[in-house]
Amino acid sequence: MINPPPAIDCARVLHFARVDASVQYHGNTTLYVGGKLQGEVPCLAICKYRDHDEVLLFHCDNNWNAQGVSAHATASEAMARAEQMYDGISKMWIDPKTSEEEAERYLDTIFEGQVCTFCAKRPDQVRQLYGGGRGQICDACIEKFHKLLSEETLPPFGSNDA
Repeated sequence: MINPPPAIDCARVLHFARVDASVQYHGNTTLYVGGKLQGEVPCLAICKYRDHDEVLLFHCDNNWNAQGVSAHATASEAMARAEQMYDGISKMWIDPKTSEEEAERYLDTIFEGQVCTFCAKRPDQVRQLYGGGRGQICDACIEKFHKLLSEETLPPFGSNDA
């Protein structure tokens, strides 16, 4: 089984665990995904988005694709919650020692070429990225340029004063 990438769903991996035969799944969960109760998964990861205080407990498939997620105040709280669902998982946690910089470099490669032409932010760093082809612009730059244009006095469109 492969180790997780430095980031899952754009959140840096802090700890991960694989569910094996030594772990007993109890199903003590209220995690619903797509209207269905999330069942047992082969991999768990505790992750954190940059600039967010909470940590996330990702329930993943064998390829570390998130199947469900729950939010927690701390990594210890997420681990305790995982132990309630998966008896014995506490001894399985691995610290991948992924730095924020390593996670950011990984995300840069994932989103290569998909950045705002003006501020160089990736899709995971903005609400929306518009365009394609030769250039893209994010919602923040659109708002910034709109504000600049609305404050500037321009001659009427089509006038010869331009």
